[in-house]
Amino acid sequence: TGLVFNLQAPYWDPVHSLPLLLPSSVKKEKPSDPVEWTVMDVVDYFTAAGFAEQALAFQEQEIDGKSLLLMQRTDVLTGLSIRLGPALKIYEYHIKVLQQRPGGPNRVLPSSCD
Repeated sequence: TGLVFNLQAPYWDPVHSLPLLLPSSVKKEKPSDPVEWTVMDVVDYFTAAGFAEQALAFQEQEIDGKSLLLMQRTDVLTGLSIRLGPALKIYEYHIKVLQQRPGGPNRVLPSSCD
């Protein structure tokens, strides 16, 4: 019969003795507009900002960029079940700042808002 290829896994290059990443496993760059962020983009953002433990709460609650921009202070302080100190910093220094960018939380979102 035929050969089966797994495009998700790295391919081993015996000539160079290094695994080569196939296009499907290359990480794409996070969109610059937070409204376009996926849940994993949000997780990556907070992990890079030094909130790796708290980033998991965003993943568990399936917070994508659209949801992130709609969050209010009480959502972060009570809805994510994270400690008060980190929650305050996340809201004041990150979410609030992202919301104050041009367009902010009141911008018209694309029609595919689910």
